[in-house]
Amino acid sequence: GRMLRGRGRAADDDASAIARAQKLVDRLGQMKGLVMKAGQIASYMPGALPPGARDVLAKLQTSSTRMAWREIEPVLRAELGDAAFDAIDDTPFAAASIGQVHRAVFRGAPVAVKIQYPGVEDAIASDLKMVAVLARLSSIGSPIDGAGLAGELRERLLEECDYAREASNQRL
Repeated sequence: GRMLRGRGRAADDDASAIARAQKLVDRLGQMKGLVMKAGQIASYMPGALPPGARDVLAKLQTSSTRMAWREIEPVLRAELGDAAFDAIDDTPFAAASIGQVHRAVFRGAPVAVKIQYPGVEDAIASDLKMVAVLARLSSIGSPIDGAGLAGELRERLLEECDYAREASNQRL
């Protein structure tokens, strides 16, 4: 919030906050994992930022730098082996903080194939260890349960990395 509002600036300096938010989106949009997820979360936290800056950060919810097919295809092969797609588009139609989605045809039916970025789950788990330490330290002497908040964040973010669970939830 301080970065987007500017140090010492009035909270109503929306134009400056929006300009800083756009710079942040440009940088975070190229990143993956927890850093980008933090930007996405900031975009829907009411009251934390001027509405215009939140609107700019909301772009992180729908856009991310796509990974090249040669980098993502090994993940698909490792997870599904030589799954016999009738066809798969090597250009993703959507990309987010932990993976990207490709159009494909499987047994004659159009499908979406969600492929997780290589190593992203391990990177998130590693980043969350540092977040847990910082949350515990920053909540010392306050009524906030920093360890509890960090634990909840860890569980929810790692759930997002479990595509089999996500598929099961969608079937339900």
